[in-house]
Amino acid sequence: MKILFVCKYNRFRSKVAEIIASNIYNEIKVKSAGINIDKEKPYIAHDVLLILKEKGYLIKNEYRNSKIINQRMINQSDKIIIVADNVENSFFENNNHKIVRWEIEDVDEHDTIGKIKTISIIEKKVKRIFKE
Repeated sequence: MKILFVCKYNRFRSKVAEIIASNIYNEIKVKSAGINIDKEKPYIAHDVLLILKEKGYLIKNEYRNSKIINQRMINQSDKIIIVADNVENSFFENNNHKIVRWEIEDVDEHDTIGKIKTISIIEKKVKRIFKE
């Protein structure tokens, strides 16, 4: 199975989901991408990486930089999980049957407690979806 996690900028929510899923489920191919790239910050925040490391997740270099979604990623995915609350289905024309929406709100980049809570929410959802 191939899963694609999507959020707006591929800097937080989708990256966290990708890292957690790839650490837990070796038999599933996991990627993440954003609808846009934040040109000022095209990478996952350092404090997010530290929180994930503290939780015991291995952070490979390939996870550090943001990626923009393309049609090939969409076509190759068996399931597309839209992690964010600010990404429209219209971008995934003719692929609605693959889409799962989590609707997770973004947090302010300076809100460490919010990041920890959001990471925990994503962690629970990742573990739950793979049990199904």
